[in-house]
Amino acid sequence: MIEKVAFIGAGKVAWHLAQALQKHCEITEIYSRNLDTAQELAERVSANATNSLDFSKSEAQLLIISIPDDAIEGVSKELKITNNVLVVHTSGAKPREIFDPFFEKNGVFYPLQTFSKEKEVDFLNIPFCLDAKQTQDLENLKNLADLLSKKVYKMTSEQRGNLHVAAVFANNFVNHFLTIAENQLAKANLPLEILENLVRETIDKAFDIGPSNAQTGPAIRGDKQTIQQHLKRIEEESRKELYQKLSKDIQDFYSTDRS
Repeated sequence: MIEKVAFIGAGKVAWHLAQALQKHCEITEIYSRNLDTAQELAERVSANATNSLDFSKSEAQLLIISIPDDAIEGVSKELKITNNVLVVHTSGAKPREIFDPFFEKNGVFYPLQTFSKEKEVDFLNIPFCLDAKQTQDLENLKNLADLLSKKVYKMTSEQRGNLHVAAVFANNFVNHFLTIAENQLAKANLPLEILENLVRETIDKAFDIGPSNAQTGPAIRGDKQTIQQHLKRIEEESRKELYQKLSKDIQDFYSTDRS
């Protein structure tokens, strides 16, 4: 049973995850290269703030590394821990096996959500994707995740990697498309909120009947005149190209799917 947890990182994921876990276990330390940043989160969870990667005297049973993906391996090389500590990361993209050269007890504790420091998070419906090198560690991680969420999944690095690709399409790209839409609306002095009902209906329908069954628009209809009118209204060449490529991808997908 995991009762004491420490964090490497004090960014957006750690900010929310540490505060959620504090309701169920003791948070012993918060690490950040910037001690002030560590202190801000540490004060919220009654932990010690540190900018040292020497955790050899820590009482933590679980060490959660929640930092940018490209920094995980470098931090792992510098981290000092005792052999009985389970080390996990919260990355969707990095394989669990990245830890194998450094830690015998290792795993993944990945919450599938987009986080903003200023927005409250309800972990109850956030999927947790878990992996561990050792069977007992995986069970311990599951028991911990079950305290936070009703959606807990055990998955391999390969499965999680594919999930992360899907999440980028469903989340990051969609958000960027909304930014593009907002910019296009601004040219006509129109607010983003005019699209809110449409966007919410699109998402609801995608999960109700499946996204491929919910597809609408000029591309799937083969409405060439409308597409050409749209392209004339798009000023940026890169976005014209994006519009054309996406339209073609829609047409190719449904042509193949229905043939």
